[in-house]
Amino acid sequence: SKEQGEHDPVFSKYNRYASVNAGHVLRYTSGGQPLWFCGPGKLETPIPPCELCHKPRRFEFQVQSMLISALRNTTELAERLDFGSIFCWTCEGTCDPPADQPYVEEFVFVQAEPREAWLPKS
Repeated sequence: SKEQGEHDPVFSKYNRYASVNAGHVLRYTSGGQPLWFCGPGKLETPIPPCELCHKPRRFEFQVQSMLISALRNTTELAERLDFGSIFCWTCEGTCDPPADQPYVEEFVFVQAEPREAWLPKS
């Protein structure tokens, strides 16, 4: 009901996936599509190309919010974690880092948990 908060079909889909895959904290699907945490706060802009070779990036994996529960009561840092999902897109060209760098930077997007958007509307 509206008194309990807004219905979010995207979150319902995410929640169904999470219940079937209980305990999973990483969803790997190279070249697949992100499983958005919820409707509000989805990435609205195009994924930028690789800064080295300028090829497109493809979706590779996401860190799911179940990680927060898995790490609860382990460290002070873990207690401060708060996110819906963390998504990572990597270069289609699988670039090698330049000689003076130990790694290549990829594109990451954090989808927050939209507390305000889920509150009941007056």
